[in-house]
Amino acid sequence: MAEHAADGVCHDEVVTKEFEPALVPELLVSDIDRSIEFWCEICGFELRYSRPEERFAYLALGTAHLMLEQVGVGRNWITAELEAPLVGESIFRSPSPTST
Repeated sequence: MAEHAADGVCHDEVVTKEFEPALVPELLVSDIDRSIEFWCEICGFELRYSRPEERFAYLALGTAHLMLEQVGVGRNWITAELEAPLVGESIFRSPSPTST
C-alpha cells in the first residue's frame, strides 16, 4: 500500500458527528496505491481506515467520504461484467471544508 495506509488501523475519527457524511460512494479501482496517492496527495483527502490485505481504503475530506476497492481482490460487489475502461460519468460534489 502507499505510505498513507501504513498503519492499516481503524481510527475513531473515521465518522464523527462533525464529519458525518451524507453519502459514501464506493469506487472500484485498478490500482489502489495510485488511487490513494491521487485522492490524498492531489485532492487533499486523508486515509481514515484501510484493509491492506483486501486492497480497501476509506478516505475523507471533511464531510466528503469515499471508499476505494481494488478490482479482483477482497470483497468486490460487482453486479455486471466489467469492461475496460472502467470509467462512467459520475459527478460527486461536496463543499470544501475551507470554502465560505
